[in-house]
Amino acid sequence: MKKKLLVLIGVVVLVGVLGKTLLANASLGHSVNESWEIQEKEISAIEVVGCPQNVNVTIAESDEPTTKVQVTGKISQKCAKELATVKFDDGKLRLVLGSTGLVAVTVIPDEAEAVTVTIQLGKDAQVANYLIDTAAAAHVKIPKSYQGSFDLDTNNKGTIVKPQTKATQAATIKISAIGDIDVVK
Repeated sequence: MKKKLLVLIGVVVLVGVLGKTLLANASLGHSVNESWEIQEKEISAIEVVGCPQNVNVTIAESDEPTTKVQVTGKISQKCAKELATVKFDDGKLRLVLGSTGLVAVTVIPDEAEAVTVTIQLGKDAQVANYLIDTAAAAHVKIPKSYQGSFDLDTNNKGTIVKPQTKATQAATIKISAIGDIDVVK
């Protein structure tokens, strides 16, 4: 009888810890406004991954000497703390906006505010790969001059709208979403 009681208590504690973890990750009440400046002209990748809600990404060209990346919106407090420590390293900027990996289970309400990512490319800056990974919809605005390729996957859960390009640039925009993907110039 004591063994059964201990097992039951262990299961209840495990379920409680798991529930608290999921709810803590689901709380999108922390406002974030973080930005990064990249001096390099050749950037291997800018990645926006693990976003549990809709994401709006704007990629624009500028005459500024540096590339600027800004993230605004509401995310979990845990992810906001991690985002504050992100640095451009080895030619890559990786922005983790939520849980990633095999156990990336988070319950997000449908009316959750979208996260906005603005990428202002510095003069003559080239980004080889953009990666956007979201558990919702992705809306991406790209420069009219973009002539790279696309790798878009809705996981059979949405529609894809993308502009025609000549694919003459080495750049690739890869988007994985569980919802609609809209790419416009």
